[in-house]
Amino acid sequence: MKKVLTYAVALLVGGISYGQMNTSDVYQAGSGNDSDVTQVGYMNDSDVDQLGNDNESDVLQMGATNGSTVLQDGNDNYQDTQQLGDGNTSTVTQSGNDNNAYAHQGFLGLSSGNDGNMSDITQTGNGNYAHVDQYTSGDDSDNNTSNVLQMGNTNFAFVDQQGDFNGSGVGQNGNDNVAYVLQIGAGNGSLVIQNGERNFSDVDQNGTSNTSGVAQTGDDNDSYVDQDGTLNNSSVLQSGNRNYSEVDQTGFGNFSDVKQFGNDNVSDVDQVGDYNISGVIQTGNDNESEVYQNGLFNSSTVSQTGDDNYSKVYQDGIGNTSTVSQLGASHSSCVTQVGAGNSSMVTQSN
Repeated sequence: MKKVLTYAVALLVGGISYGQMNTSDVYQAGSGNDSDVTQVGYMNDSDVDQLGNDNESDVLQMGATNGSTVLQDGNDNYQDTQQLGDGNTSTVTQSGNDNNAYAHQGFLGLSSGNDGNMSDITQTGNGNYAHVDQYTSGDDSDNNTSNVLQMGNTNFAFVDQQGDFNGSGVGQNGNDNVAYVLQIGAGNGSLVIQNGERNFSDVDQNGTSNTSGVAQTGDDNDSYVDQDGTLNNSSVLQSGNRNYSEVDQTGFGNFSDVKQFGNDNVSDVDQVGDYNISGVIQTGNDNESEVYQNGLFNSSTVSQTGDDNYSKVYQDGIGNTSTVSQLGASHSSCVTQVGAGNSSMVTQSN
C-alpha cells in the first residue's frame, strides 16, 4: 500500500510533475498496479486511486487548471487521460475487471488549444470499453461535455466531439450494447439510452444545434441517426426486440419522431430540405414504415397498430400533408405527393 502526495516538482510512479502549484495524489492497494502522471503547466490537479491487482492509469495534463480524477476498483482495468489545453476536466470510475476507458481532450500535442471540455466515464461490470475524444487537430474544440455510464458486461461506447459547446450523453445497462456518437460543429446535443442485450446506436451530427435522442429497451435493436445542417431534431424510442430505425436529416429545422413497440418493426425516415415534419408510431410485430420528404414544410404522420402492416409515404414539394392510420394485420398503403399543398388521409382496419 502506497500513498504519494506531490506538490510542484516531484517524481511519481514513473511520471513527472513540474510547473507551479500542480497537485498529484496517487493511492494504490493491491499488487501489480501502475500509475504514470505528468503535469507540465500550473494548477493542474490529479487524483488516482487503484484498488485491486494489475490496474493501470496514465494521466497527462500539459496546460493549466486541468483536473483529472481516476478510481479503479477491481483487476486488470486500464484508463488513459490526456488534457493538453486549459480548464479541462476528466473523471473516470471503473468497478469490476478488464474495463478500459480513454478520455482525450487534446491528443499528442496536436490540440493544445482545446479548453473547458468535460468528460465523465463510469463503468461497472466486466470488459466494458469507453473512448471519448474532444478535440480537433490543428484547431480548437472548446466547452464540450460528454457523459458515459455503462453497467453490465462488454458494453462499448465511442464519443467523438469536434467543435464547440457540443453535448453527449450515453447510458447503457446490460450486456454487449454498442453506442457511437460523432458530433462536428457547434451546439449539437445527443442522448443515447440502451437497456438490454446487443442493442446498437449510431448518431452522426454535422452542423449547428442539431438534437438527437435515442432510447432502446430490449434486445437486438438498431438505431441510426444522421443529421447534417442546423436545428434538426430527431427522437427514436424502441421497446421490444429486433426493431430497426434509420433517420436521415439534411437541411434546416427538420423534425422526426419515431416510436416502435413490439418486435421486428422497421422505420426509415429521410428528410431533405427545411421544416419538414415526420411522426411514426408502430405497435405490434413486423410492421414497416418508409417516409421520404424533400422540400419545405411537408408533414407526414404514420400510425400502425397490429402485425405485418406496411406504409410508404413520398413527399416532394412544399406544404404537403399525409396521414396514414392502419389498425389490424397485413394492411398496405402507398402515398405519393408531388407539388404544393396536397393533402392525403388513409385509414384502414380489420
